[in-house]
Amino acid sequence: MVRETLDPVAVLAEAGSEDPAELARRGIDAARRQDYERGYILLKEAYDRHQRIGESKPLAPILSFYGLCVAMHRARYREGAQFCQAAIDREFFKAEYYFNLAQVWVAGRSRSRAIEAIHRGLSVEPGHVGLKELEEELGRRRPPVVRFLGRSNPVNVSLGRLRHRVLGPPTK
Repeated sequence: MVRETLDPVAVLAEAGSEDPAELARRGIDAARRQDYERGYILLKEAYDRHQRIGESKPLAPILSFYGLCVAMHRARYREGAQFCQAAIDREFFKAEYYFNLAQVWVAGRSRSRAIEAIHRGLSVEPGHVGLKELEEELGRRRPPVVRFLGRSNPVNVSLGRLRHRVLGPPTK
């Protein structure tokens, strides 16, 4: 269950602007500080205002960070990932959007999707600090022992456990 602690009216009044771009800027700043509830309120309002003024395609940063906030604050991971992916579809060259998507998938407990987003983001910007840290946090996996079998095949699972006991965890 999501616990609301902020009054949306007060957050919007505190923003002191009706301009969707300013609301988006403040919402993105909040999301970067991991203040996801405030970011959710501000970015939702910016997104809604873009829709109301007739811009059918909201700006990619709004989509990406709104998706992050939806996932982290509301625990709606698939919906958050869809917003993040929509931002990537518009601007595939922004590593930060892949970072947001990876964070959503980590929170949603989908390690394989998070790793995929990390690798795609690092292919765009190999030096992105957030992506590298998240990759390090998740750890690397060795390839399956018997490569033509799937990872979950019982033969690979057993041999992989044996390999781990003998060799220890994978190194960087």
